Amino acid sequence: MKNLKAFINWKEYDPQGNLVEEKEHESNSLVTAFLGILLTQMTGVSCTNIYDIFGFARTLTDAITAFKCNAAGADVDNGLVVGTGTTAVATTDYKLVTRIAHGNGAGQLSYEAMNLDTALTVDGTTHRFLIYRQFTNNSGGDITVEEIGLYTDCGSFDLCIDRSLSTKSIVNGNTARLTYTISITV
Repeated sequence: MKNLKAFINWKEYDPQGNLVEEKEHESNSLVTAFLGILLTQMTGVSCTNIYDIFGFARTLTDAITAFKCNAAGADVDNGLVVGTGTTAVATTDYKLVTRIAHGNGAGQLSYEAMNLDTALTVDGTTHRFLIYRQFTNNSGGDITVEEIGLYTDCGSFDLCIDRSLSTKSIVNGNTARLTYTISITV
């Protein structure tokens, strides 16, 4: 039985705040940087050749601030990020293939600040927490998101710890709320 799970939930709202669509699926796309951080934090041993989101090889030490993803609005190098790439996910992925830029121009989405649970939710034998971010489409046209990334701030560099494929069209003028749930069940 799979104990650790991550779920991706999309909710799209029209400009009046009415829910127009919702979809959810399980993410199965943790990538190498996730394991590198976990190894380093659990053993205190440095992990080498983990690539940051710009393609530079990094050495992870137990002194890094790992798994921090509380990005400010407009920050596309940290937190939940979205893109248009459709390339199959590989464990060696270190970034989105084609990240959607922050803004209100053609092909851009407005990235709001990340929101994170600060406590675990307990439901029977399942414990979970949520992180989420809203993206508003003021580009003048619909935008189709094809990939989702979870980028974490490790102090002087950022790492991609999850890259998932997930198709979601965001209508011009609408806001999409992307929720990433991490849970364990015994």
